[in-house]
Amino acid sequence: MTAAPTQSPTPPRSMELSYAPYEKPRNRAFVVLAAGLASTVVALVGVMLISHYGDENVMGWYANYVIPAGAVLVGLVASSGYGLASWLTGVKIRRKLLLTIVLLQVLAYFTAQYVEFASMGPLVEKSTGKVLTFPRYYHLNAVNFAWQKDDGKPGEPMGEAGYFFRLLEIVGFVGGSLIVPGVLMKAPYCELCQVYMKKKPLAVLPACTTRKAKKKDPADVAALQAQQSALLDSATRQMAHLAELCEAADAEAFRQNIQTLDAGSKQAAKLPRRATVDLIHCRGCGTGYLQPAMETGKGNRVERVELSKTHVGRDFVKAVLVR
Repeated sequence: MTAAPTQSPTPPRSMELSYAPYEKPRNRAFVVLAAGLASTVVALVGVMLISHYGDENVMGWYANYVIPAGAVLVGLVASSGYGLASWLTGVKIRRKLLLTIVLLQVLAYFTAQYVEFASMGPLVEKSTGKVLTFPRYYHLNAVNFAWQKDDGKPGEPMGEAGYFFRLLEIVGFVGGSLIVPGVLMKAPYCELCQVYMKKKPLAVLPACTTRKAKKKDPADVAALQAQQSALLDSATRQMAHLAELCEAADAEAFRQNIQTLDAGSKQAAKLPRRATVDLIHCRGCGTGYLQPAMETGKGNRVERVELSKTHVGRDFVKAVLVR
């Protein structure tokens, strides 16, 4: 008896995808690495040219004698290729790729050191009369590390302690090379479309006041504390209400609320504590999520605490973006 062939059940309509992203090339990670190596070569060649023609050792710039500011700066420039290629190709910077970048940057550092050594031609050590090898060259550079005096003349060589500053130089260069990839590592990413998501700022809400209380007036101090608490509660309630509108997929009511709140965003952004509401969305499938957050501080000392996100569909995102 012959058994009838079995057929896979047809998936219900609710499970069918209404959008399918284009298949991405599998060699995109190599594009990121190649672009990063290219920008690294440009940065290190620039350092050597500045050293040769400008008599300035950029990698030797230190802040407070222990912070390798020059090496970090060079590493930051070197990493621009990794970051740009990652963003354009949509390759997510993950741990494995980050470790590969670390290894490549360490290799690039010592390659640059060797190229500088080889460009000087055969070197002979005066004390021994032997041709200098690269390891010996690097050792002599390390033990002869010295700070420059105020009159421009070099100070006393540090001996074995010079290796510490050489290590700082490597750490600074590699660390600087990880700044851009590290930022992208935490950037919102759409796994379905394999692209980085975009952020659309929607509103900034006041969560404090800049009014100062009279220290000698207990009643005024209490009144200010009550006002600060009320503003924080108001911002929290408004963000919760926006999240409820997202869950209900009420795009029109959401847009009206955002338009009302956006009117005071410019002034709220100047406050030392404020709530922010952003729409994170994918330029491929169009889906996204509402990301509320609480920010404290100004300038480069801003502490940001992201609150619970609320996912929204493609139609909702489209309706909000056309406001």
